[in-house]
Amino acid sequence: MFTVNCTVCCAKDSASSIKFGKTAAGKASRKAYNKSNKAAATKSRYRSTELYVKTTATYRQSEHRKELRDLEYKRIHDDAGRNLEHAIGVVVSRMIKGTRNTSQTVGTTVGFGSRDELVAHFERTFEPGMTMDNHGKLELGKPRRWNVGHRIARDHFDPNDADDVRRCWDPDNLFAQWADENVRLKTKLPPMTELLKLKHCWPAKWGSNGEGIPAAA
Repeated sequence: MFTVNCTVCCAKDSASSIKFGKTAAGKASRKAYNKSNKAAATKSRYRSTELYVKTTATYRQSEHRKELRDLEYKRIHDDAGRNLEHAIGVVVSRMIKGTRNTSQTVGTTVGFGSRDELVAHFERTFEPGMTMDNHGKLELGKPRRWNVGHRIARDHFDPNDADDVRRCWDPDNLFAQWADENVRLKTKLPPMTELLKLKHCWPAKWGSNGEGIPAAA
């Protein structure tokens, strides 16, 4: 035996759910769910569907997406600090791919005097399945790739502070990270035990005692 809800009942349930979602309890419940393994599994299943791949591909070709990319390009290149940091990322990627062997900027800021030093560093952080050939951007529906990951995410640093840029790109703060994981974690910080080992890489705004570290860390 089963029951079927009428349209009116469904509408009432929906309105009640929306109302609850706006309360403190509802927001807390949604936040807890979004952090759960169940939510992660649901998102993972959806992202592997043909519908998600097609929808994402369509959006990436849209005018709205193009406008956002143009605004982001302007935001980066109108800011000297962000422009420098962007350039460092581009050169590091080229050195990984083998199209650059040396870079004065990377040598001074990051500390890798040559491509061999850079490659050796990232290979030491490889997870099973990573190779120097599968570095690159996340592409839906294609084999997994890895990015240059920052244990303390770039957004925590001030790109217009030369010391902060050096701390951000300190080799100890860099590792090979699966691209999908990089996207999923965004600016989330590692556990405090790991942060303490990275004290020499802390952003200036955190202070020497870590009083500025975000509470979620």
